[in-house]
Amino acid sequence: MRTRMDNIEVLILTYGCLIFSTVFILSYLTVNQLEYYLTAFAVEFFAAILVTSPYRQSETRRQMVIGIVFIVIFIAIVLRQVLLIVK
Repeated sequence: MRTRMDNIEVLILTYGCLIFSTVFILSYLTVNQLEYYLTAFAVEFFAAILVTSPYRQSETRRQMVIGIVFIVIFIAIVLRQVLLIVK
């Protein structure tokens, strides 16, 4: 009988909770653009990886690079939307 959850199970549980809360909050705010959902899911995935870290250090470094790229894309999308609103 196991009493502790494996790291991968914690990752899945954390990521699932984050996705559920994001969908709930964005749908409550009546956000209809798919790009917001996809960007939030990507950022949440890398946040969950950082918190739970079920991977070895070398794999975590590679994912950090990908995570930084996703954050830059997220910032670009947000800036684009802000500039469209300001115009």
